[in-house]
Order: sequence, then structure tokens, then C-alpha cells
Amino acid sequence: ESFQKYIPEHLIVALDAKLDEQKRKIIEYMYKKGVEIYSAISWFEKFSKRIPSEFINLSELINNQNIQNEKKIQLRFKRLGDIVLGSLILLFSLPIILFFGLLIWVNDRGPIFYCQIREGLFGNPIKIIKLRTMKIDAEKNGPQWSTKNDSRITFIGKILRRMRIDELPQIISVIKGEMSLIGPRPERPEIE
Repeated sequence: ESFQKYIPEHLIVALDAKLDEQKRKIIEYMYKKGVEIYSAISWFEKFSKRIPSEFINLSELINNQNIQNEKKIQLRFKRLGDIVLGSLILLFSLPIILFFGLLIWVNDRGPIFYCQIREGLFGNPIKIIKLRTMKIDAEKNGPQWSTKNDSRITFIGKILRRMRIDELPQIISVIKGEMSLIGPRPERPEIE
């Protein structure tokens, strides 16, 4: 038969494939020849380490305990990594935060830190802390994106932003478990 001429390394069977006798013979033949056979979900899981959401249905989520157990272990390791690395980063960056905090205070005698409400996992609000890079009354007209050459950014703020030092206090949110070192950036809910 024609399918016997070509033996692939992998065979992916579509989720909604209707397997007639001919297709069953092909799959059986490929299996006997040592071809790795995957469902679309198992192929994505193995080779791209993620599953497209359109492939997931409720019964597969309920029945796939192995994925859930592996995910729990991965999340625990990720959390442990966030705590350990976050603590080390905070420890080593504390002198930098204190130094630039003093410069911010000397510049205009205003607060050193700036707190913002951001949208965390599942839309839950979290409070992040940053070194203040803008003038004290920067958002008197309401929340807004900063622009290039924004006049609200202080001289020290420009340095902090360029070197991303203003972001260092957010490590506290990582250690608390509200954010992760690796993951999506929490956005401000007021600005979309």
C-alpha cells in the first residue's frame, strides 16, 4: 500500500479524527514500525511545552491528572526559585535602592517610593512599589502613560528608568508571591 513507502518519525492524530478501517491500518502499521504516535495535545505538550487553549476541553482537563501533578511540581519549583532568587536580588540591590532613594529625597524632599495598583494573576489587584521617577504631582490629571521626553520625569528618574533601577523594589512583590520573576508584566487596570 502507498502509505508503506514513507515512514515518518512522528504521526499526529487530529483530535476530531474519524478513524475508519483504512486509517486504523495506517496507525497500526506506523506503530509497529516504531513511529511515535501523538494526539495533537500530547504533541504540543511534548514539543512546545504548552497546549493551545482551543485544544482543551473540560473532560480533558479533568482526566489529565498527570499534567496537573507535573504542573503543581513545576509551580512549586518556580515559587521556590522566586523566593530564593528574589531574596538574593533584594539583598544585593538594597544598597543601590538606598543610594538612589537618598538622591530622590535630596532632589525634591518628596517620597522615595511610588506605589501603584496593578492587575495580577486572574485580575486580582496587587500593590507594587517602585522608586519614584516622576515629580510629586505627576498624576494630578489622572493616570496616564509616560511619553518620550516626558516633562514629569525628574533628572534622577531618567537615570533610574534607563537602568531599570526604579523596578528593583518590585522584588518585594515577587517574594510575597504576588508577582514572579518570570511571567507576564502586571498592568495598570486604569490604563488599557
